[in-house]
Amino acid sequence: MENVSYVVLSYQMALQRHLDILANNVANMTSTAFRSERPLFQEFLVTADDGSTTSYVEDVGLLRNTNPGSIQQTGNTLDVAISGEGFFVVDTLDGERYTRNGNWRLDEFGQIVVGTGNPLVDDAGLPIVIDANDGAITIRADGTVLSEAGPIGQLRIVSFEDEQAMQKMGDGLFDAGGQIARPATNFSVLQGMLETSNVNGVVEMTLMMEVANAYRTTAQITSTVDDLRRRAIQTIGQVLSV
Repeated sequence: MENVSYVVLSYQMALQRHLDILANNVANMTSTAFRSERPLFQEFLVTADDGSTTSYVEDVGLLRNTNPGSIQQTGNTLDVAISGEGFFVVDTLDGERYTRNGNWRLDEFGQIVVGTGNPLVDDAGLPIVIDANDGAITIRADGTVLSEAGPIGQLRIVSFEDEQAMQKMGDGLFDAGGQIARPATNFSVLQGMLETSNVNGVVEMTLMMEVANAYRTTAQITSTVDDLRRRAIQTIGQVLSV
């Protein structure tokens, strides 16, 4: 019965992890360019001294859905989406980070920034700065940034061999995960548009209900095992008292 309790506990921990990830997906249904995630579990076998094995559930990582979200037109000059592969490059205190979030704004220095204020960089690794006198801003499909006064810079857009290896850092940013950034080739920059989250709300809510039901089932198993253990202790106690 002890093994049963441990097996059920490992399963409950996996279900709790799954539920947390689903809840995060649902919470980011409206987050620009958010990528939904799924937990990765595997069977973990423990062999006892008598040769018998017990199967546990082991949490080994996350699987990210790298399919892009749909493109939504906003009409805002500094809303930009990538159609195809690639990430915008952002300069942070911890070095370069990468994002698909094209919901930008200008900071007090005229830099194009994203999220909590990290500046986007051009192909020279420098922030893209827009002067108040530059007039209307145009961003071409190849990432060229222009004003009425002339060229401003070229957006640096990169891709990676394995997007699954990239590590989520929060604020819509990713770390390369040790990979080398290479210039993206198969993309088109769309001004006045944003990539939406790829979360499917109906699917996520359905999975949440399934996980919640599975958790209730494991709780019932735990309750049954505890009841059996309690009866066994009472029976042994009665035998010993005779």
